Amino acid sequence: MAALNDRPGRGRAPVYGAQERQKVVEVARHSPKELGLPNERWTLSTLQAYLRQTSVAANIGRETIRRILRSNGITTRRSAPLS
Repeated sequence: MAALNDRPGRGRAPVYGAQERQKVVEVARHSPKELGLPNERWTLSTLQAYLRQTSVAANIGRETIRRILRSNGITTRRSAPLS
């Protein structure tokens, strides 16, 4: 049964470390208006563009941003209003 266990160090290493991930979360917790953008709310595309322009994460993809935010309890989608 030991052959079924994964060996340590297998798989791809994370591209973005804890520091870069924390910076993505910090930016997302501010409104775009506070950072000089015309948008009211972040979308993954606008957040990606901002992170690339400011060199926080030059080649970060939208799916990576979504996973970072979700792991920190942040969503870019607004809940539907209750009727």
